[in-house]
Amino acid sequence: MANYATALQFGKELDNSRLDDFAHNLITTRTGEGHSKMPNYGGRGIKDAITSVSHVHLTELNTMAFAPTQTFDEKGKVIFCGNTIEKYQASALKHNSYNASSGMVQNITTAGLALPDIARTVFQDWNREEFVPVEQGFGAWKQKVYQYATQPIGADQFRKGLRMAGQTASNNLVNVELFQKAIPLQPWSQGYAYDIFEANFASANGIPLNIIEEKMRALMEMFRLGMMETSFLGVPGNPLPGGEAFNGLFNNTEVTLNISTMVNVAAAPTKLSDMTQDEFFTAMENVVNGYVQNVQQTHKVRPANFFAIPEDERLKLLGQVLIITNAPNNLTVAGTTRLDYIENYLTKAFGTKVTVAGTSYLQTVSQGTLNLGYYAYMLYRNDASTLLQLDSIPFTLATMATPNGMNFVQAAYAQFSPVFFKRPQEAIIYKVA
Repeated sequence: MANYATALQFGKELDNSRLDDFAHNLITTRTGEGHSKMPNYGGRGIKDAITSVSHVHLTELNTMAFAPTQTFDEKGKVIFCGNTIEKYQASALKHNSYNASSGMVQNITTAGLALPDIARTVFQDWNREEFVPVEQGFGAWKQKVYQYATQPIGADQFRKGLRMAGQTASNNLVNVELFQKAIPLQPWSQGYAYDIFEANFASANGIPLNIIEEKMRALMEMFRLGMMETSFLGVPGNPLPGGEAFNGLFNNTEVTLNISTMVNVAAAPTKLSDMTQDEFFTAMENVVNGYVQNVQQTHKVRPANFFAIPEDERLKLLGQVLIITNAPNNLTVAGTTRLDYIENYLTKAFGTKVTVAGTSYLQTVSQGTLNLGYYAYMLYRNDASTLLQLDSIPFTLATMATPNGMNFVQAAYAQFSPVFFKRPQEAIIYKVA
C-alpha cells in the first residue's frame, strides 16, 4: 500500500459489509523497528506485521491523508498521529470503544484470528471404575464404616448332621465366626478464587477465555485425576489416624505379592514381553496356578476376570506375533499376538471372560505424581463382592461466596475410602522387579 491517502480513497468505495477488510488494510503497516510491539497484550506479535480487526467510520474521512507518522505506546497500542489528523475526532477510527484525545488508538492483535478453542493441558487418564468397583453415597459424613463377614466354624459341619437308624435327636447346631473390618472415610476440600478484574479483563480485551470457567474446570480435573491416582496407589505415608496405610488397588497390603512367577529359565525377573516364547507360555501357566492356589484358601474357587498389566507392556505384547508350532491348547491361529494369547488362555482357564487392561500405574514410574516403585501385573476378580471403593460424598461444589462483591471464592468437597478387599485371596500381584 503506497500511503494512507490511497488507503482512505480506497476505503471510500467500500460498502459497510467490507469495512472490516478496509480496517485490516488500513492498519497493516510496519514499525520503524522492524517488528511488532506487543508487550503486556494477550498474544504474540508477528515479525514486521501488525494486523487489526476493527471497524471504520467513513464519515468525515473522505480523502484526507494521514500524516506518515506512527508511534507505539508501552501497552501494545498503535497511535496514528499527525498535524492534520489530530484535528479529527478520536472516534473516526475506533476498536472496542477505546479512544485517546491525542490521536486514534488501535489495539494490536496477531496477524490472524484467535481460535475459539482453548488448548488445555492433557493428563494421563485411566478410568478407575474400569479397574475398581465404586459405590457412591454410602456412609456420607461418617468417619468410618464397617464391613462384616462370616464363615462356618469347622470344615465338617455337614457330616455332624448325619443320623443313624434309631439315633436320638441331636442338638448339633450350625455356628458361624464373625469378622469386623473398619473402613476409614477421608474428607477432602479444595477451591478456587477470582476477583471482578479477572472476570472482566478477558472479555474486555478480546481474549476468548472465561477465567472462571477455566478455574472451575481445573478444580474438577484436579479432583478427577487425584481420585484416579488414589484408587490405583492410595495415599502415601500412612496418613490415617492410627497410622494405617491408605491402600490403593496395586499396592494393597492385603493382597499376596508374588515374586517367583515373572522369571526366565535362569530365575531372573523378566517381563512377559522379554521372555522367550517357551518362557512366556510357562509364565502364563504359573499366573493361573498362582491365583488358583491363592483362592483355594477360601474353599471355593471364584474365577478371576481381570488382568491388569503395565500399559507399555500391553503395547509390546500387542506387537509380538506367536510361532504357532509351540503354542499349547490350540489357543493360537495365524497372526495371533502374545496379547491375544493371554486373553484366550485366561478365559479358557477360568471359564469366564477375562479382560486384559493396561495402565501406566503398574509401571515402575507411572508418569503421574505417585509411582508403584516396581513393575507388576495383577490378576483378580473385579467384582463388588471382592473389592470396593466408596465415594461416600461425590465431588460437590459449594455455593459461591463473596465478602465484598469484588472477591469471590468457591469450594468443592468430597469424602471417599481407600480401596478395600472383602476377599483379598481373590487377587494376586506378580512383581517383576
